[in-house]
Amino acid sequence: MSDETKMTRRVLLGSTAAVATALAGCASGEGTATTIDTATDTETATETATATDTATATETETRTEEPTTLENFAYPDGASRSGIVGTELFGTHRSSIVDAGSAALGEDRATDRDGRTSSAEFANAYSADGISRVKESGDLTETLWSAASEDAGYVQMDTGFEQAYRIDNETPDPQEVLRLSQFEGLLVGGEWGEATGLAESENGEHAVSYESTGVANEERLLSVFFGEDVSEFEARVWVSEAGYVDEVTYDVTVERGDRTVQQKSTVTVSALGETTVEEPAWAGTARERGVRFSAESTDGGRLVALELTNGDVSSGVAVNLSARRFARGELAETLTEGDTLYIGLSESGELLNGVNEQPSGSTNLGDFAFVALRDGDFRLFEQDVQL
Repeated sequence: MSDETKMTRRVLLGSTAAVATALAGCASGEGTATTIDTATDTETATETATATDTATATETETRTEEPTTLENFAYPDGASRSGIVGTELFGTHRSSIVDAGSAALGEDRATDRDGRTSSAEFANAYSADGISRVKESGDLTETLWSAASEDAGYVQMDTGFEQAYRIDNETPDPQEVLRLSQFEGLLVGGEWGEATGLAESENGEHAVSYESTGVANEERLLSVFFGEDVSEFEARVWVSEAGYVDEVTYDVTVERGDRTVQQKSTVTVSALGETTVEEPAWAGTARERGVRFSAESTDGGRLVALELTNGDVSSGVAVNLSARRFARGELAETLTEGDTLYIGLSESGELLNGVNEQPSGSTNLGDFAFVALRDGDFRLFEQDVQL
């Protein structure tokens, strides 16, 4: 609506008010009839209307919206002034992201495993065009890109001095990229107090915060943090007017047998409906040089066969196998496209491997095996194989 239109509407409203006042005065029946000079009456009416218009315009221009408070905040389903209903709020959070069609997620995580510390930063994105996932840990940055039109994940591994590439046969689920199971576990597993904080983002959107007061469902928390029991739990969530949790901060400690694992993290969700995922400049190199294997069980479940369908792998690469027991060894020969690497366990638990030839003496591996190939810091292959 133009300023001219707004001013016209103000004037019309002002004139109508003046006429209504005059009609109200006539309808009151008070006073006596007198003779009125037409000229004088016209000038007086004009002055009255002008004064009324000015007052109305001034009142409209100075009127301000009521500030947002914890009492009048537009709470989404599952959230209220008094607290959170975890299952309902998670449903609202999930629906908001799904309906938006795209979103970005960032995470800053620190982990302490019995005094051994590690940290990682994540920058994930999801849209109708595909998925992007970036993990920075130490000197290594691992970036995965997957187009919605392809059933493959292209990965660049970069230390700043050296790059390597692989192609994953399985692409990340969008729910995994956006940490939906993690949000569900926290919201349902935690016990939450009343809304305590209010903040406004740069785009003018408001959000309220809630702090945990304990554990409501330990099983749901353990589904996220993988332990036998939760010894400590502290968390805070920010819930936006749009219905999604745009930030969660937590400090969780779980017991795993005789080990204690503490994880601290801040996760943010943003750019709903505004996130795009574009093909990276290195995608062509990954398609050409990326290491890609297909895996299957063979020899009656005694061996895992890895066929190299793209790229090449140098000798000396670490080969790890976890089945009935864990074993580690090294690749004795270089692999080129079309070669098959056979991996198994000896009766004494040593790693067996052979290129294009099945090693003898392998024992049954059980129902499944986890296989990993690493070249220094670079993960060339990791996969569970059903036997």
